[in-house]
Amino acid sequence: MATILAIDHGNRHVKACSSDRFVLLPSSYARPEEFGEDMIKPRKELQVFEFKSHLYPGETYYWGRDVGKAGRIIASYGGEGRYVSKPYQLLSQFTMALLLPDGELTHEDVHVVTGCPSTSKGTELEAEIQRVFRGRHVVTVNGQSKVINVGQVTVLPQPLGTVFYLYYNDEGQVVNRQLEDSYIGIIDIGSGTTDLDGVRELKRQWDDTATIQLGMFDAYKKIAARINRVQPNANVTPQMVEQHLLNPEIDVNTFKINNRSKPVDIANIRTEVFRQLAEEILNRIQQMWVSRSKFDAIYLTGGGAKPLARYFMEWEKDIQILEDSQQGNALGFYRYGLHLAG
Repeated sequence: MATILAIDHGNRHVKACSSDRFVLLPSSYARPEEFGEDMIKPRKELQVFEFKSHLYPGETYYWGRDVGKAGRIIASYGGEGRYVSKPYQLLSQFTMALLLPDGELTHEDVHVVTGCPSTSKGTELEAEIQRVFRGRHVVTVNGQSKVINVGQVTVLPQPLGTVFYLYYNDEGQVVNRQLEDSYIGIIDIGSGTTDLDGVRELKRQWDDTATIQLGMFDAYKKIAARINRVQPNANVTPQMVEQHLLNPEIDVNTFKINNRSKPVDIANIRTEVFRQLAEEILNRIQQMWVSRSKFDAIYLTGGGAKPLARYFMEWEKDIQILEDSQQGNALGFYRYGLHLAG
């Protein structure tokens, strides 16, 4: 049986899973020197992995939860040529290496299930993703080399991950046959874009498929600009705002710039910016989905689902928020891969 690797390589985070582990890490890596010599040596205090790839001999990179502590990071953010870019290729390789068990040198017959924006399915962009994953990869993680042979790549429209997450269980077995006779709408709010998909009887409907060029990063940019207006010398970036708002261990209502400056109260700023973003996205959705009544159910998923949920529930009180909204697509990809294998 093939080894299934499910990878949702988003603009801001990589979400991925296999039978061994789940990965949720920033979509960026850094060169070792960007951490400073004193930070890299106590590896146990800095949660990063050391990676090398046969694609770029002699180059070393660090990637992990604490990659944001680097002076400068290299991101795989979306844009023209994303899937042929070096950051996308390297992070995709690093992800595969992390998902596979340690202690094994060669991993044969690997099947990667991944996704693309709805409007990219069936285009040259899908072919580019196929080329990134298919074939032989040699990756070194913390000094241990892994040879990965990917024989099959399945590229799904990203929102279909949500459908398969609901349709299959963790063994790839069908558990929700109601979807076979339903017409559901999927709203997938990511960092850079929002994907819409209408799925009737498990088949995508092109008339209800669209990619909206708005996502959570637009909100982070506006919040950063507001903070910099209050503290002109703060030089706060959208990435700093994102890390702040996604950190469950701190008070997200106040933004601490440094030890010398008074923290900025961003509770009202965050509420206003999130509301505006939700309204802009909803305005585009209403132009696309003129009649909501055609759907038996509408699901909200993606990293922006929970932050914007209250505003979407004002628009559609029966909208369903996916419990594992940020991980849902990757888990759905994995369950679909198991179903194919079974």
